[in-house]
Amino acid sequence: MFSKAFCQVPSLLAISLLWLGSSSCLAESSEAKAISVQTVPVTEPGKAQLVESVVVTAGPFDIHRKYRSMEGPYVTESFKISDLLARKNSYIGEDQVKFVENGQQASMAGSAQPPEHELAGASAAKELLWIVGAKLVVLDENDRVLPTAEFICHFNLDLERRDRIFPQIHAGSNRLITITQGQTDVHFPPGCGVPVASNEYIHLKFQAANRTTEEHRRLKHRCTVDIVRDSDLKTPMTALSWYTPFMAIEVDKNSKITSTVPHSPDCLALSSGENAPNAIPGTVIDYGVNSKVSSHWKVLPGKHLYTCPLPAERDAGFNQENRTVRAIWTHCHPLCQKVVMLVCDGKKKTPLWSVDVSNKLDHGMEIEKISDFDFGRGVLLPKGKQLEIDAIYNNTTGEPQDSMVSQGVFFEVPNFTKPDWSKAPEPTAEGVQGDDRFCGIRPMASPHAPR
Repeated sequence: MFSKAFCQVPSLLAISLLWLGSSSCLAESSEAKAISVQTVPVTEPGKAQLVESVVVTAGPFDIHRKYRSMEGPYVTESFKISDLLARKNSYIGEDQVKFVENGQQASMAGSAQPPEHELAGASAAKELLWIVGAKLVVLDENDRVLPTAEFICHFNLDLERRDRIFPQIHAGSNRLITITQGQTDVHFPPGCGVPVASNEYIHLKFQAANRTTEEHRRLKHRCTVDIVRDSDLKTPMTALSWYTPFMAIEVDKNSKITSTVPHSPDCLALSSGENAPNAIPGTVIDYGVNSKVSSHWKVLPGKHLYTCPLPAERDAGFNQENRTVRAIWTHCHPLCQKVVMLVCDGKKKTPLWSVDVSNKLDHGMEIEKISDFDFGRGVLLPKGKQLEIDAIYNNTTGEPQDSMVSQGVFFEVPNFTKPDWSKAPEPTAEGVQGDDRFCGIRPMASPHAPR
């Protein structure tokens, strides 16, 4: 669960200066102070009277060999939220599990098909609900919770386009939460939540991984999604929207990683490398003019600093407004050590937040812990500034490995009002299929663009 006491800006800046060192444009702290990192006072609404938990169990997944990222067995399913609330416990059976070695390549996109059978809550009246968090555990052959997350590749929770249901909200993608090793419990600060309609669909994807054992295992994944009914609130909830920026590096057919530092001190320098051998189709994005990037890349042995400016083409609207950020989640792969979000101004960088990652390497590769981030005081993401994600991977295995980095960035929606759904159309499970750029994240168009 997100930590409540991390947002100490001076120490965060010092840590980031230390790891970036002379190879970054934060080498001189006087330059870094040119952009001030601001915390924003927030008003905490009252807590909900009742949190309702819905549980979905998937599998078992037959683990009969080692699986890197995107190679393990996986399953996707879509549920109407009111159905999940009515049933409380839902199941996705082994007969629906797909195997990459059978040619069923995972796309990491949410299912675009509705469930075969309507559940008990299908006819329930439409109401405003709030998702306040989710967690994932792995169950052994006797349905006991494992103490480790080593058999998780990822769990994705996708929603419909927000602005189709809530006109005031524009989210950067349909990906609400990615849960991974090291961060298996993602909950928002008290009094904060993502608004949803009871009759909209939620899209779930589970995928297993195994980088640690040759033993044959049959394991289940069980997710719990916590939901609050608006009718149970004593005071209004703070509505959150989100963007899901991800890191990509420049690749071409013959590219190689040639340096462990950025190409130049310019904040717009993009690291280069090779597409990962286990990357799925669609991972490489072609921007034209001999410019291709990959969100799933190869990490050669040694320590590498990767830098990635966030282009408007991928995250339209992300920096168009001042945003009060309340929480983040982070997705990365084993051997990652740190992820930092920065504001750039010419050749000056100022860190907004820094995520530490610890790894367990005594019997393979496993992420042990990803820093949890719950902004007790909101952090200001400033309007109109260039943003950048930096990451450090330290490959001590002596062999090339694969990597990804992304974050879910949740910010307040100050103009949110309860919708009038008296004439709203019934939603369907169509149109939520993501692409393969990163974990099925499909960047959405600018809210100002024609539709």
